[in-house]
Amino acid sequence: MRALVLLAAFVLSMHVVGAGAADFTIEDKGLTTLPQDVENAIRARTGSEFTRCLIVGKPVDLSGKGPQSGYVATTAKGCGWEAPAGPIWVVLMADGTPRIVLSERSHSLTVGKQKGFRNLATSARTAAWYRETLWKFDGKVYRSVKSFEFTPEDKAACKAHPKVCPFK
Repeated sequence: MRALVLLAAFVLSMHVVGAGAADFTIEDKGLTTLPQDVENAIRARTGSEFTRCLIVGKPVDLSGKGPQSGYVATTAKGCGWEAPAGPIWVVLMADGTPRIVLSERSHSLTVGKQKGFRNLATSARTAAWYRETLWKFDGKVYRSVKSFEFTPEDKAACKAHPKVCPFK
């Protein structure tokens, strides 16, 4: 019975993350196959890890120049996913050539609204923990600039970062 309750809490917590302001989640409906050159760039980066997986995604505005400036992608049908997170790739279209600028295991991706290259945030959650990472573009790739990890028991961390902590 306890295992069933924990499983239910886990499933419900997954939907809470995706229900927020995220621009992309690994469970989004309507993700489609990507242009072949974008898929090829992802497969070249990942090697044989996701050979059997269908890669899906959608356009994303990374540079303020419109939605065709990049793509965000994952694998379909949970292929290669680990509990609350799956692969997320962010692909920048630089002069028509796809380049992987972020490869992360997470559940959701939020794109910032500032001018120039957008900052990104990724997050994943279970009933027992929450992780959020903030990313900035350094001219070549996205680099982690800040990361938070919370558990329900860690009241001090939640008190120090109340805007980010989901455990109140």
